[in-house]
Order: sequence, then C-alpha cells, then structure tokens
Amino acid sequence: MIRRRRDSINVYLVDDDELHLRILLNKFATTTSYNINTYTNGEDLLEYFVQNNFPKKSINIVVLDYMLSVSGDRKNGVEILKLLKDINSDTEVIMLSGKGDIDTAINAMHHGAITFIEKSESSFARLNNNIKWIISEKRLKQKKGESVFSTKLFIFLSIGILVILYLIYLIFPNLF
Repeated sequence: MIRRRRDSINVYLVDDDELHLRILLNKFATTTSYNINTYTNGEDLLEYFVQNNFPKKSINIVVLDYMLSVSGDRKNGVEILKLLKDINSDTEVIMLSGKGDIDTAINAMHHGAITFIEKSESSFARLNNNIKWIISEKRLKQKKGESVFSTKLFIFLSIGILVILYLIYLIFPNLF
C-alpha cells in the first residue's frame, strides 16, 4: 500500500514481479490521481478486501497478474480472481500476463475479469485506457441509479401533494 488520495478511485496492483510492480506504480503515480495500492501476492489483497468496507461510491479496480507464483500455499491469479469476486463482486479486475494466448484470456474473462492485457511496452497505456473506461462506466451507472431515485422521489412527493390538496378540497370546498 503506497499512497492515498481523497478521490474514490482505488487501483490495486498485484504482481509477484517486484520490478514490474514498481514500474507500474511509478507510471500511475506520475500520470494519474488514483489511490494506488500494491501487493506482491494475492492473499494480502484478499485479506485487505475482507477487512475493509468500501463506500458505495468508491470504484475499486484490481490489476492482477495471471501467473502469480504458487509457492507454498500461494494461489495463482485465477484463484485470487474467483475469491475476490466472492468477497466483492463490484470490484473490476483487469488480468495482466506475460502469456498472451487466447486460452489464457478466455479463462481469465470466464472467471470474471473485465479484460485481459498482455505485458508489453504498451501495457501501461492499455491498462490506463481500460481503467478510464471502467471509471466512466461505473460513474454512468451511479448517475443512472441516482436519476432513478430522484425520479421516484419526485413522483412520490407529487402524489403526496395531490393527495393533500384533494383532502383539503374535500374538507374545505369553499377554498377552491
């Protein structure tokens, strides 16, 4: 866990390759205003998600290495993805891997990843573009939900006012 900002966009970088993790962290830190958290294994990320409640308006995006090392009791990226979706289904996961075949991508997306990006020279730009897209989609969904609530509230209040006016008319017909 590296830095915190006041906005509600949280990006979690999970990669057992510490050099790649530092490169991504540096690029995000210098070009974005997201809250960035880093983990070298998926278990620490899962523990963080279990221990913390996230506000409804927060946007949580995990960039998860597909090929996390599985030494000891460590889980690979797909296992972490499955458990993470069980803990917080609203979290969006971008799977990242040096192995870019179609079967790997299909497997990741089958288990809930929103997209799959192969590690390359352009992977940061692709990550950043996907994160921006996720943020815009989440904000659009939030605004739609707020709009539906506002519409229902308006209808409820309008009906309430009409009922009150009707009751006043019935009780005091001379006022109208």
